[in-house]
Amino acid sequence: MPFGWGGTILRVDLSKKKIVKTSTVEYSRDYLGGRGINSKMLYDETKPGMDPFDPQSRYIIGVGPLVGIFPGASRLTVTAKSPLTGIHGDANAGGDWAAELKLAGYDNIVFFGKSDQPVYLWIQDDYVELRDAKDLWGKTTSTTGDIIKEELRDPEIKVLSIGPAGENLVRFANTVAGYGREAGRTGTGAVAGSKKLKAVAVKGTKGVKTANPQKLREFLDEYLPELQEKIKKDVIWPMWSTHGTIIYIELNNEIGTLSIKNNQLTQIEDILPLSVETFKKYMPKKYACFGCPLHCSHYFHVEEGPYSTSGAGVEYEGVAALGTKLLNLNYPAVLKANALCNELGMDVVSAGHAIAVVMECFQRGLIDEKFTDGVQFEWGDSNLIINALEKIAYRVSYGNILAEGSLRVAKKIGKDAEKYVLQCKGLESPDGDHRGRKGCALAYCVSTRGYDHLRGVPQVEVYGITVEEANKYYGIEELSNRLAYRGKGMVLVPIQQVATIADCLGMCKFHTQWMTPLGLGLEEMATIFNIVTGLNMTAKDFENIAERVFTTEQCFNIREGILPRRDDVPPWRYMNEPVPSGVNKGELITEEGRNLFLDEYYETHNWDKKTGKPTRARLEQLGLKYIADEHEKLGLLPKPE
Repeated sequence: MPFGWGGTILRVDLSKKKIVKTSTVEYSRDYLGGRGINSKMLYDETKPGMDPFDPQSRYIIGVGPLVGIFPGASRLTVTAKSPLTGIHGDANAGGDWAAELKLAGYDNIVFFGKSDQPVYLWIQDDYVELRDAKDLWGKTTSTTGDIIKEELRDPEIKVLSIGPAGENLVRFANTVAGYGREAGRTGTGAVAGSKKLKAVAVKGTKGVKTANPQKLREFLDEYLPELQEKIKKDVIWPMWSTHGTIIYIELNNEIGTLSIKNNQLTQIEDILPLSVETFKKYMPKKYACFGCPLHCSHYFHVEEGPYSTSGAGVEYEGVAALGTKLLNLNYPAVLKANALCNELGMDVVSAGHAIAVVMECFQRGLIDEKFTDGVQFEWGDSNLIINALEKIAYRVSYGNILAEGSLRVAKKIGKDAEKYVLQCKGLESPDGDHRGRKGCALAYCVSTRGYDHLRGVPQVEVYGITVEEANKYYGIEELSNRLAYRGKGMVLVPIQQVATIADCLGMCKFHTQWMTPLGLGLEEMATIFNIVTGLNMTAKDFENIAERVFTTEQCFNIREGILPRRDDVPPWRYMNEPVPSGVNKGELITEEGRNLFLDEYYETHNWDKKTGKPTRARLEQLGLKYIADEHEKLGLLPKPE
């Protein structure tokens, strides 16, 4: 067995009920694992133009070589062609499911075909079988996990599942790992639902071998105390370790970049109803993912009242999308809505945005009750929001329209409705308002899965950085200025590389330079990787792997019709409506600023600056000659000057 990796990939043909085991080795050196191997297989095994719900589409789960071994390495990646965007789609989740799969001896699972009835996959070390899931179909995610554990008579089994939203092909349905650990965005849960795949249950007892256990122990003896010291000294880590990501509600409100009323406003005078202090009333305790010292997640519990609920894993994105974006400032109602999304298996960002678009269209007189079967969509209506989420998941009444995602909703409404969808390449905007954070706005646009921060983003625009720190850590003075454009296209690429390698290794990005300049960079991650695997990779090797993975995803999207220079564009509102009030009054994203950013960004990737497409020379340099050959046959390569 190789060190670090489980060593085996499961390939599951759901049509034929056939399971084949293959080796990870052919992928591991060039793509490492997790997101890297997933992206490679998705590109190679998906025909251009294939419908995401085609039986031969792929639904791929992957974990990286550090998972189950190194603190903070507990992440899994789920990859499929997105039914929401029609381009590369993946989602990432923490918890303890990824480690369990590794302990059973597996790195990736590739599902294809379509079962004639609901099934789930049961993995117990070397034993793997498909089992009947008819009685699980229609169940929520936590109930599905409970029933499987009872059926298999083991409460320690880890379960990954979809909820009713995935079964009903809601285009932004999630894959859910355990209780409240959501692999959100891009609709992977709907792809599983189209295949009648309800869950994957796993129990692993094999352990994971490392090349040099003594050296790893010595490294950890030094690393963990250093991490604790960094947590104490850093600006952002102490807040995350204490409060989790929900602290961003107050941070964004302070700097005028909070999403309020679908970003018609960016600051609110009284943020107390959704503050950390208010949340503490409903937080019985914190918890951490497998082996993580940062413990940034929470349980929540509302004991009584109309919104009584319990759950886990509430994040800033959920509080913003189901709270401030909808002018819903009732914390119990926000938590009830968040728990409902977790149970139904549905992305909080896309769900909240779909509701927000309908609310704004009502506000502007573009639609009336005829569009929503007699329901008036008013800002801040907590009961409406909760009812709407249920209707979306089950595709009942107007929920059948909203289940298609915000952009399709707007196209159905017509008129000017698309202006009020904050999206790029079909994926709705997370994380506040970006007219006051220029680097963030443009970084989100060039993500390979749509408007998204998890591919790479200058986080320092949120919590601030001095000119001296900007020069010290990044060599770009403008990074200290949220409103500057220059230099941010260049600095984004190394941040993307760190994020990509973290996803390939199974690391949580909160430990890395994606989050803070004090986090792990490519050199540190290569050192850890080498201790675990016994290989001898350098930071430059990791840089090349990151570029190979990211470029493969970019080429997948180009093959599906994306023209980067045209489509890497912020939402209409950000480029046409100045911020109306607050500290960023008058700000928007200019076309000149966008072009400056994209010029820097494409050049730093060594892609064609005019089109944003990778050139043949760059593809061959990255070992992707076969992609260059295919793109040349399809007429997709940029034309030489």
